[in-house]
Amino acid sequence: MTSELSTSAKCKEHLIWRMFMAIVTSVCVQFIFMTFVILIVNFRIMHPLTWIINTWNAVTCFRTWSYFLILATVIFLQGVICSKDYLTPPVYRKSRFSIVCNMFKPHNLLVGGLHILVGGVLVWLHLSLQDERLGLLTVNCDGEETCLVEENFFLLLGGFWIGFYFFVKSNFHTTHLQFPIVPRSKFSQIKGGIGYLLPHAAMNALSPVLCFIFFYYIDGGYCRETVLSIFSIKMKDVPLDTLYGLLNISLFFYTWLFTTLFLLTTYTMHLSFEAHLTQRMVFDIEQQSLFADQSSGMCLADALATDQVPIIQHLAYYDLVTLAQKEKPRRSILFTLSTPGGRPCNWNSIAVKCMGLLNSFTLEVNQACATNHKLLSGPTNTSTSGKLSETSYPYKMRNLTAARLLAPNLDSTIPPLPKQNSNGDLFITQFLRSKRQEFITYLLSVPMIRYVFEETLEEKIRYIFRNAQPVIWAAEGISSLIVISLKEDQYGVIQQDLPTIIRTLLSLKEALDKLHKANIFVKKSQSDDKEIRQMMMCLISTIKRSIYRITTTFKDYIEDLPLEPDIIGQLQSFLSYRE
Repeated sequence: MTSELSTSAKCKEHLIWRMFMAIVTSVCVQFIFMTFVILIVNFRIMHPLTWIINTWNAVTCFRTWSYFLILATVIFLQGVICSKDYLTPPVYRKSRFSIVCNMFKPHNLLVGGLHILVGGVLVWLHLSLQDERLGLLTVNCDGEETCLVEENFFLLLGGFWIGFYFFVKSNFHTTHLQFPIVPRSKFSQIKGGIGYLLPHAAMNALSPVLCFIFFYYIDGGYCRETVLSIFSIKMKDVPLDTLYGLLNISLFFYTWLFTTLFLLTTYTMHLSFEAHLTQRMVFDIEQQSLFADQSSGMCLADALATDQVPIIQHLAYYDLVTLAQKEKPRRSILFTLSTPGGRPCNWNSIAVKCMGLLNSFTLEVNQACATNHKLLSGPTNTSTSGKLSETSYPYKMRNLTAARLLAPNLDSTIPPLPKQNSNGDLFITQFLRSKRQEFITYLLSVPMIRYVFEETLEEKIRYIFRNAQPVIWAAEGISSLIVISLKEDQYGVIQQDLPTIIRTLLSLKEALDKLHKANIFVKKSQSDDKEIRQMMMCLISTIKRSIYRITTTFKDYIEDLPLEPDIIGQLQSFLSYRE
């Protein structure tokens, strides 16, 4: 337990500097966006020189920097709080009710408050940088009276609304990092990402703006009167909560502009984390001895098992597939034997982690297929079977012999029934369980209750394949090492595990084929289903490519391997290139 905690702490130490630089990069990008908005607001088509001079003066003045410092502080706090989402394992939310409950966790409430605060501060910043009418929320009218400028109140309320809107929307999606297909520098990723995000944010800003206009048309008068009564101020112009007042093109443009800017703030924060955290990290191949310096680099085998910090596990499998395909000096360390002892410790430690991940993923896919088969073949069974852990990352690393020991351990944890009155106690227990099951069945027969509380197969599959990237790298890396070992492995430390690796890859392929034939996402239209389909197809292609790679290299030795006849039969389709 102590070693796991120290490993987790060491992982987070490796990531602190990267996360800090990601937040700083996001703040710098916000300054560029602010300059761009000032350039748009001061646009003078008939006086271009005046336009440029006014923009330069506005950007370089002390007032702008003081206002931006406030915005930068809020964004920095938002980045610090949101960075936790990239360090913790994803949570499996099995029903719509669990999604709503997840929204009210302390961390998520803090994130939501920062979203709302950033939305309001963003609008306040740009309103404060403008002149005349857009510069103040209140003005003096009728002598010493104070009047509300409802246009500015509308924009400021819109900023808070946008923060709340996207906080609620983000709870229905899971934050995860997407590694680039081709390794790219941080600057290249951010530059290319911003080019894609600009039109994407502009289009996504339309629907929340229209929703806010409708909200203000319904309840804007109540919000306005509440502010007027609290601060004892009056109205300056005609109220805006009318059809004519809300058709103001200028007001719609500024609302859309600030919404787009808020979206860019949120998107670039994620883009900065993605660009910095997905940069390759090189791990040590050899495990440290007890007397080694603990401040040195992290061992690859330990990083592969660090499922409590998923990004470290992703980086470890990314490093594994890179060394398997491109780095011969590091592969030579992997193929060496330990001294003293003459055992392949480096290879065994890595192989156990990779095979454990592949077996765990195969088990999860088979459970999903079994659930889908029950739904299609008979009435819905309301008892939850084979459900995933709600708070932990599903792919626990384990020893290859753990599967044989799993059943006895589980049986040993079941407490024995009392000897006295065993029949009566057993009857009462079964009676209570049946009544509880009948009550649950009755509740889930109500459509509304079933819609809110029932576990959905689609959400389980989404959860499984959101975490499929390490599985892809594990299959790619382990198969590449197997192939290259035919020339570089002088001691044959890898070939002895070849039958086990072939069985594991074929089992995973069979499970994926079953799930793919089920066509679970055919009638679904959620925005992330396309990404899940792509991940599924990528994983299927990777498994087939890995098996082809092995069979092509070892085709002359397949008959000599200790494999079952059905496994040999499955390999024949790969040997004849029919898959």
